[in-house]
Amino acid sequence: MSTSKATLVIATAFLTGFLGACSSLSDFAQSGYYDHSVSGSSSGTADAPEGAITVAISNFAYVPAQLTVSAGDTVVFVNEDGAPHSATATDGSFDTGVFAGGESGAITVGSAGTYAYFCSVHPNMKGTLVVTE
Repeated sequence: MSTSKATLVIATAFLTGFLGACSSLSDFAQSGYYDHSVSGSSSGTADAPEGAITVAISNFAYVPAQLTVSAGDTVVFVNEDGAPHSATATDGSFDTGVFAGGESGAITVGSAGTYAYFCSVHPNMKGTLVVTE
């Protein structure tokens, strides 16, 4: 077997294993593992439903980073980056799951409080959701 063919075989095996692991992590993130007091879902599209409040994810930041909403509101996180992102509450109360660039994830806010959240893929990305009655 030539060196270039051997390299191709090794690279293919590595990528197959890597992509399989990424798929498993994505499935876990969207599995509903969390006990939601605020429900979340990944919609697969960047379009927000009418009446929803939008948070853009741009340049690895939530815009706006702090948002005040009312209980019962729907918040849609729209991924404008090329990398996958999520909006995951630090207390486990909501998780949009991981969604790709051009896609979105939504939550419907259930109860008043202040919720710190982060991106499960990029934990340095942080935001705050303040929910009023």
